[in-house]
Amino acid sequence: MSGFVEPGKPNVTDYTAFLRGNVGIPVADLPDDSMWITATLGIAIAQVNLALTRLVRPMYCLAVYNLGADRLINFALDLPQRSYFADLRKSLGVTVFAAGLVSSSSDAGTSQSLQVIEAAQKMTLTDLQLAKTPYGRAYMGIAQSYGPTIWGLT
Repeated sequence: MSGFVEPGKPNVTDYTAFLRGNVGIPVADLPDDSMWITATLGIAIAQVNLALTRLVRPMYCLAVYNLGADRLINFALDLPQRSYFADLRKSLGVTVFAAGLVSSSSDAGTSQSLQVIEAAQKMTLTDLQLAKTPYGRAYMGIAQSYGPTIWGLT
């Protein structure tokens, strides 16, 4: 987390740097003063389990920034005459409903099958939605690595 101003505490400056450097969102599509930056950071801070702060402080920040990026991708509105977030949501399949995770696929007729693996049997709709972006999956990986009750599944 080198390069962050305050790597031990989630903040707008470091979150914006994460969005620019790690996620690759250009300023033209998300200005530094966008309400979506502060809104999704606030959502993530409110939702990430505070137990992560007692374990490894930098991991808490990474969990917050990854969850925030996922929420940003899911919720942000595009600027007029721009389609960055709509295009990203389409490419990731964010708006497509899936009742499970893909367990296999084939080339013949683009067939896919869904399997409810043990870890996913109790996933909420929010958990399934998080699995659609790399940042949601990164967040769940961080949270889950500290135990099943940290990330919401009990």
